[in-house]
Amino acid sequence: MLFLTTISLIFPSFLHIVAVALSPPVSVLPIPRTTQIQVTEARQTRKVYYVGGSYNHTANGTIIQDQIYVEQLTPDGRITQPKPLILFHGGNIAGDLWLNKPDGGRGWASFFLDRAYQVYTVDTWGMGRSGEEVDIPRAGGSTVEGAERAFTAPERYSKYFQARFHTQWPGNGSLSDPTFNNFYARFRPTSIGPKVETIMRSALCDLIRTYISGQAIFVAHAIGSAYAIQASDACPKLIAAHISLEGDQSPF
Repeated sequence: MLFLTTISLIFPSFLHIVAVALSPPVSVLPIPRTTQIQVTEARQTRKVYYVGGSYNHTANGTIIQDQIYVEQLTPDGRITQPKPLILFHGGNIAGDLWLNKPDGGRGWASFFLDRAYQVYTVDTWGMGRSGEEVDIPRAGGSTVEGAERAFTAPERYSKYFQARFHTQWPGNGSLSDPTFNNFYARFRPTSIGPKVETIMRSALCDLIRTYISGQAIFVAHAIGSAYAIQASDACPKLIAAHISLEGDQSPF
């Protein structure tokens, strides 16, 4: 012990070198290389605003809280579809997922704009541009393996029968795939819990009453389906239809 103490005083980095030499090897992960993409969204006019929320007094003054971020996308030319669409994202992501694909292809927003729908995208409260609140529960962001299993390469995991038929990802769906990295870079923790549900239910009904003349159609993915269902229950006369995509599970 005296010998090691003397060496550590004379050569401060000696023990660190020994510790590193004796430690087990650490796997080195690749740098997440994304790639620049050429995006060709449908021609549109975009408006951005926030809905819901309330003013509250705090020790430092009055602030606004609990509002959600909304994008209103209007196709160039005439709107011919009588009822607009409100798109809800799923867990780990935000409303920008609807705008374009990770490989630069047109997303669902452009698909509907090309068909003369007015489209609204929302960010779930506590996620994306709707802010990140520190006092609400969060489900951890999906791992790389979870993203591969659920979305990009389920055929390699065989967690369910249909997985073997998956051919839709434009690449190999793993860390070495720049398109996968473009997709996975969007991931973030998911806000969950009764407070999120209450705020979303109120804000979504406010969105339709304030900005939409008449009824709207909900198109919701994964956990976003829960908020759409609750809003449908809160203001049913404002909802023309409700479409849930993978509302319970992730398999395609």
